[in-house]
Parts: sequence; structure tokens; C-alpha cells
Amino acid sequence: MLALALVGLGVGCGGGNGAGAGPGPGAGTDVEVVGLLMPRVGDGEPVDFAAFRGKVVVVQFFATWSLAAEADVALLKKARATYGDRVQLIGVALDPPESAALVAPFMRAVGIDYPVALASPLVRRGETAFGRMDVVPTTVLIDRRGRVRSAARGPLGARALQRAIEGLL
Repeated sequence: MLALALVGLGVGCGGGNGAGAGPGPGAGTDVEVVGLLMPRVGDGEPVDFAAFRGKVVVVQFFATWSLAAEADVALLKKARATYGDRVQLIGVALDPPESAALVAPFMRAVGIDYPVALASPLVRRGETAFGRMDVVPTTVLIDRRGRVRSAARGPLGARALQRAIEGLL
């Protein structure tokens, strides 16, 4: 089961034993991500999750103040280099709307070169297939059919991320 493959990814911002792994409260696996649009940082164009059907999508929910999220950028970029067009990376900034101006400079500073969206009000309230995001970073994997398959709270582990992605390809 993919959720088990991600259990070792850690919890909170300081890592841990993975006890908090799994989708946010209220979310479940095998829930389809439909009709979810969020504005892309930089140009405001909508990030439409439906556009990524046919690819494994790795969504990392982060905040600019999270050192753990910053550290995960290299692992995410390595995954993209390894799997190419079969995997789509998406960042979702959970910073409050009044801090949205901090996201683009953060992206430049840490080298994020994949699309980043600003969390919509529905995402902030936990009213999407992703559930509530109480821990940053939280990384969610969506299968090629557009369904949430697993999630991990806290910093990523390279081997667990690799196994989870490969299990969905």
C-alpha cells in the first residue's frame, strides 16, 4: 500500500517516526482531485490539477518560513530529473494571503523552478481532496487517474519518495 511506503517520511517540521503520515484529517486516499484551481505564483494563471492526468503528481504544501520545506526542494527536483515527464511537481504555498508577496522571492532563493500555486480558500479550510494541512511541509501523491493515493507530513525521505513514485508509475 502506498501510504505505508510514505510512512517513513517523518512528521512535523523536525522529522520523526512517521506517525503522522497519511492524508490530512477529513481526506482519504483514492479521492479524485477535480475542479481544483489555484492561482500560479508569478502570473496568476490557474493551476488546474485536471491538466496533469496521465502523470504522477507530487504536490508539496509548504510555507516560506518552513526550513523543512526548503530542504525538500532538492529532493523534489531530483525526482523530476529521474522520472522526467512522467512526474509533475507542484508546490502549494500555504502562507496567509497577506504574505503572498513573499512566495516568489522564496522560490528564487531556494531554487524552486516548478509551478507553485497560492492555496485557495478551500484548500486553507481543508475542504478539498487534500484535507486539512496542519503540518508543513505535507507532500501528497496523486496517481495518473487524478486520485490522491498517499500523503506524508514533515520532511521527505529520498528512498521513501522514490518507492512511492515508482509504485504509481
